[in-house]
Parts: sequence; C-alpha cells; structure tokens
Amino acid sequence: MLGWVRNGLTLPWDEDIDVIVTMESMLTLAKNHNNTLIVDASVSDHYASGLGSFYLNIGPSFYSRNRGEGANAIDGRFIDTKTGMYIDLTAVAWTPDFLTNSYHVDSSQMEIIDAKYGKHREEAAAKSKEEETKFIKEIEDKVYDLQNKKQLYHCRNNNAYSLHELETMVPTFFEGVRTHMPLLAESILRRKYPGALDRFTEPGHTFKRFLRLWVKDKDCPSDDNDGEYCQDEEVKEEYLKTRAYTKRHLQLLKNPEDVELSKDMETVPMRFDEYLVEYARTLNARFP
Repeated sequence: MLGWVRNGLTLPWDEDIDVIVTMESMLTLAKNHNNTLIVDASVSDHYASGLGSFYLNIGPSFYSRNRGEGANAIDGRFIDTKTGMYIDLTAVAWTPDFLTNSYHVDSSQMEIIDAKYGKHREEAAAKSKEEETKFIKEIEDKVYDLQNKKQLYHCRNNNAYSLHELETMVPTFFEGVRTHMPLLAESILRRKYPGALDRFTEPGHTFKRFLRLWVKDKDCPSDDNDGEYCQDEEVKEEYLKTRAYTKRHLQLLKNPEDVELSKDMETVPMRFDEYLVEYARTLNARFP
C-alpha cells in the first residue's frame, strides 16, 4: 500500500508484493489449490502474449496466527517458477488468544484506538504519573473491548487491524490492474509507517512530484525536488509511459467510494520494474 498510495505503482526498490486475504480465502486456496502449478499461455494481445508458469504454495501452519519466533510469518507464496520472484500471501483473522499470545497490548494496537496515542500519553505523563497510568488503562480497555467483540483482526506477524478499518474495501488499480484497497488505507499506513506519507525521500531515491515517480538520486539531481528538469532518458521514458495512469490514480483517490472500474480500463505494462531488472542482472552474472 505504501507504493500504491503515491502513484498506484510498486516502490522501485521493493523485493516483493504482499497480498492480504481473509482466512476463509486462504482456507479455500489451501484446500483446493495448494501445490498447484499454474500455466499461463496467453495469446490475448501482444503485450501479455507468452508462456508463464507459477507455483502456489500454502504453508502447513497457515491456520495458526501465532507468530512463534517470527522467522517466517508468511502463510503462502505465489512463485514465478522462471525467476523465483514471488507474491507473499498473508491471512488476517480474529483469534480468541491473540492478546494472550502477545503477552500485552502494544503501542500499535493502542494506536488503533487513538491515532495520536504517543502524543496523548506524553501529555498525560506531563501532568502526573497517575494521569499517565489512567490514560494507558483507558486505551487498553478499549483494545480488549475490540478483541472481546471479535473486531480485532491480525496476521501471524502481529500486525493488527480493527474490523472498521477493513470492512470497507474500494476498487482501485495497482500497477494498472484492478484490485481493492481499504478505504481507510491512510490511517493504517500512518500507524504502520510513521512519517512515511509526509516524506519524499528514501535512501537513494526521491519522489519527484512533477513526474509522480520515485527516482534514483543518481539519475536526477536531488535538489530538483519535483523532477521537472530531469534529463535522464530512462526516467523521461518511464514518465511518458506512466503519466496518464498516475494522473488518473490521483483523481481516483479523491472520491474512492464512487469508483466503478472495468477490465477495459486496465493498463498495459508501463515500465520495467527496477528491482526485477537488478535481480535479472544478478542472475545473469551468477549463471552466465
């Protein structure tokens, strides 16, 4: 979602894509399609024509929401058999022992109740220790109330969401293809990635607002914040291919509940994924 919210595209340095599904959907995949080799022989158009194969693997412990030691908190993967690239699949569910297994209510769960929990706790602490303790107890009680009402959902990596945050999904495009995102995506992102939505720089990259793209600093001057004067040929080509799509993305964000999307509105592949290109180069260097 962090890449999607800016321009409807992946973050260029991201290694994979994460998809969250309901436990019911994960159970359907596991029962009916686990360990399936999916062959895509497409001749629909010259953009998608070709032969691809993908392997669906659902882990044997997908039914458990217990994080364990956290070495692998993913429930399944959809794997491109030719490159090894994959989409992570993660299920969210309500479980009766979630807060018991977590040992305590943590700050991220507190922020579901109060988005400015940290600030408000500091304000209470400035008054007295008693006020801080009272404030913490009030928010904790509300978290437990959500849990008792079966309205606190989580994945096995202990990322938690309220039912209210997930119950309204809106149609949108991601990399040009139709999908759904939570209507309250911004509040989820601000909780999980504090400050990220207000930041236009990441290590080695700057989000160029004129281009509506994340661009490598070495490709465009870092002091050209908007990217209006970038002369890199690959960046200019990517902008020309994506500008109509990213402009439409920003328009769709203004009234997400009023959007109706059809397949003929989907976009042909617009660009080369930076991470995939680097990955391919690594493979070619390793296996000439």
